[in-house]
Amino acid sequence: VFILADQMMTISSTNHAAATLDLNGPSVYRAAEWIFLAWFAFELCLRLFVHRLYFFIMGHWLMNWLDLFLVAYSAFEQIGISLSFMRALRIFKLAKVVRLLKALKEVRDLRVMMDCLLNSWFALFWAAVLIGFITYMFALIFV
Repeated sequence: VFILADQMMTISSTNHAAATLDLNGPSVYRAAEWIFLAWFAFELCLRLFVHRLYFFIMGHWLMNWLDLFLVAYSAFEQIGISLSFMRALRIFKLAKVVRLLKALKEVRDLRVMMDCLLNSWFALFWAAVLIGFITYMFALIFV
């Protein structure tokens, strides 16, 4: 629930920033980011306390490292430490979506659909190429 709420708040704040060209946004968005950061940091601390060093080498160690990085990055951003020298790392904001997908892996039907989508990636690519080619042919004929 928290992950979905975080994604909805991210969408809302991004839409507001794009519409008003105000990067800071209203205080509601900043307060919500602090709440989500506190929740995810608390969850991470609990997992670190339970698993100790095994946290970094257990079965889902890549996701654990990603969670640690995301919480640290969000904390630096919220505190106000300028990360402009790491502008390329802003792409990791998209990695928050991975949390959502990780939470949704328990939904069997959605997992089956995601597996089908991922396994049909090449067919989807070639179908898009074919649609583009057909559109190009009709554009040449009718224009």
